[in-house]
Amino acid sequence: MLISPGKLLSKINCPQDLKKLDQVQLVQLCEELRQFIIDNVSVYGGHFGASLGVVELTVALHYVFNTPTDQLVWDVGHQAYGHKILTGRREEFHTNRMYGGISGFPKRNESKFDTFGVGHSSTSVSAGLGMAAASKYLGLDQKQHIAVIGDGALTGGMAFEALNHAGVSDTNLLIILNDNCMSIDPNVGP
Repeated sequence: MLISPGKLLSKINCPQDLKKLDQVQLVQLCEELRQFIIDNVSVYGGHFGASLGVVELTVALHYVFNTPTDQLVWDVGHQAYGHKILTGRREEFHTNRMYGGISGFPKRNESKFDTFGVGHSSTSVSAGLGMAAASKYLGLDQKQHIAVIGDGALTGGMAFEALNHAGVSDTNLLIILNDNCMSIDPNVGP
């Protein structure tokens, strides 16, 4: 059983298609994208929370930035379902996480829009910082670098080290904290 996308979502095959919509239509697109994720995950399996929590953010990032030239790095692959749907994988989304199907995570050899092969958390800031530093070195200062990290992932030491380094680096890096008070397990420690 294939899930049909909504009226607007059915016309989005890449982020450039998003830019043809006006801002009022983006609200409807977000509703359709959320419903498409819910319907597919309900039938075929996957992870609801992380992807549903960033639907509007995903649409906004692809609407405002020039992906894949501007590099978008997701911290947790489960956040990237909407990203995958909006970047040409809508028709294959029902194969998400299935043998022979699309990956449940961003995967560089799957799409030019997947700038970093991520699995689980705490890596987006360091990856985005590395990309930003490389762009600066190459004189590509106009290129944007966006790292999305969740509050659960922010508890990882690698994330803190990257934030510390980013704070003293003169690079073009935007860090977005998805502070939704959700993670797989509660935080521990003092």
